[in-house]
This record gives sequence, structure tokens and C-alpha cells, in this order.
Amino acid sequence: MRTEMPSQKQCIHLVLLMAFVLSTLVTADYVEIKSTGSSVIGGTVNFSAVLYDDGQVASTGDYMFNWEDNTPAANNVKINTKYPYSNWSVTYPMNTSKPGDYRVTLKVDKNYILWINIATNHIDFKLDDSLGGDMLLLQNDTKPRKNFISTAKPVNHTIQLRPNDAKLIADKAYEVHTYWFRNCTYIGVINGLSYVAQYTEPDQYYKIEALVVASFEKPPEPITTTTTTTTTTTPIQ
Repeated sequence: MRTEMPSQKQCIHLVLLMAFVLSTLVTADYVEIKSTGSSVIGGTVNFSAVLYDDGQVASTGDYMFNWEDNTPAANNVKINTKYPYSNWSVTYPMNTSKPGDYRVTLKVDKNYILWINIATNHIDFKLDDSLGGDMLLLQNDTKPRKNFISTAKPVNHTIQLRPNDAKLIADKAYEVHTYWFRNCTYIGVINGLSYVAQYTEPDQYYKIEALVVASFEKPPEPITTTTTTTTTTTPIQ
């Protein structure tokens, strides 16, 4: 049996193909991931990614973005696109999600006849069983320096929820009440997230705390009652 050796031209084509594939493996591809941050259980976390090639946004191509998280639900999705960017939104239901620290991993593949992984990255996030945020003090529409306030004007106390928590409240909560405390003493409850007060005594220290309670259950419909008035007359004799 006679075995024919490949021609020099065929060998050159083979070497060039291998060199091309190997060069793509060492290209400086990097995928940057951002998110809208941590969330209370029941909220939605949005993730976005941009693929870079040697420090510049990559050109169009045949890409596969493989998203997955390590929550018990093991959410995952594959997004095939010609653009070097991708977005993924995940809602973590109240009845099945558990609080904790989690991670989303993204693997980007590119089609060079064969699918080849060109970049991998991850981002951490947290699921909480309570709302998160900060308290903002405003006096005369200005944030006081180092929380020193004037006794001459009222102060607006506003709770700024995390973006994911604020969206959940806006979209799904029927009622939001904030319970306010001053120096560990209960002041009262306010509908909404803001409270206005004036501090008239100088050289005092105040510790202000707030507890935000949101209700996601639709309140019962009010019961409508009707009253029937019966008029009687007495005939004149």
C-alpha cells in the first residue's frame, strides 16, 4: 500500500490554520461585568457585560455569553449575539430563595468554526432577608457637613433604599411604613420613607434610627354597608 505524503502547500495551510487558532487563544480578551448590586429576596438583580480585546471594546463577531449563578436554583442562560456585550436579569423569588453571598460567573465563547472560550470573569452579590439602604439628611435641600445641622430650620430624613430594593417596593409593595426612633425612643410611624423634624436645642447629640416595613399583600376590600331608612306615617283621625 502506498501512502501519499501531503504536499508542501497542504502542510502550509495546516500550519497556518493551527497558528491562527493558537493566536486567538492568547489574545488579550477580557470581559467586564457590572451589576445593580445586592438585593432583598424577591427583587431582581441586573447584570451587564462588555467584552474587550486588547484594551478596546471588541469588534462584532459570533459570540456566546454563558451566564450562571451559584444559588440553589442554579439560574443560567446562553445568549448568542454578534455584539460584544450582553445583559442578564434574574429575579429571586421570596418563596424559594435563601439569603446569602452568591456569585455569577460569565464565560464568553467565540465561534472560529469551533467554539473557543476567550474570556471568563465573575461578580459577587448578596441576597438579604431585609431591605437595605442609607439614611439621607437634608436641610434646606443640602446635605449637612458631617451631619451637623442648624437649629433654625427643619431637617428632612429620607431612607434611600438600594436600587434593587427600591424597584421592588415601587413595583410590588402595596403599603410602606417607616417607624422612626430618636435616641432609642420610638417617635412614630410615617407612610412612606421620609420624615421631617426640627431640632431646636443646640449642642445636642441625636441618634436617629428607622425601620422600614413593606407589605406585598393586597389589603382587603372595604366592606360596604347599606342603611335602609323606613318612614312610617300615622293617619289623622
